[in-house]
Amino acid sequence: MVNNPGEVTTQGAALGLDYVEKTWTFSTNASYNTISKEPEGLYSDFNTPKWRFNASVANSNVYKNVGFNVSYRWQDAYYWTSTFAYGDVPAFGTIDAQINYKIPAAKAIVKIGASNLLNHYYITSFGNPQIGGVYYASITFDGLFR
Repeated sequence: MVNNPGEVTTQGAALGLDYVEKTWTFSTNASYNTISKEPEGLYSDFNTPKWRFNASVANSNVYKNVGFNVSYRWQDAYYWTSTFAYGDVPAFGTIDAQINYKIPAAKAIVKIGASNLLNHYYITSFGNPQIGGVYYASITFDGLFR
């Protein structure tokens, strides 16, 4: 890196909205980021997609102690630059989902879910490995020692 006397201008904005109705939650957010001015010959390594978007719906008790959460994440394509590598990072979208079951007598919650449910491989920066689906199951005990 070097110091550069030239002017660099970036802009960004984000907007999010959450709506809650009883046990339902609806959420969405979007962000915009851009570098609009940089001196000739300066490679800023801005490495940020212009657009990102998320939307989710959840219900903590949709039916007899059963809850769920489903989210969609999307990121715009952009050009990645670094001293290690440079190239295009394609746009991608993924679905994350989780279902949970509360067991009140055991003060426990069983969760089964996935990040990138459909296992569509994507990258978040050029030169990094591809990311596939991550699937999990858990049981959480809360308040056993109260």
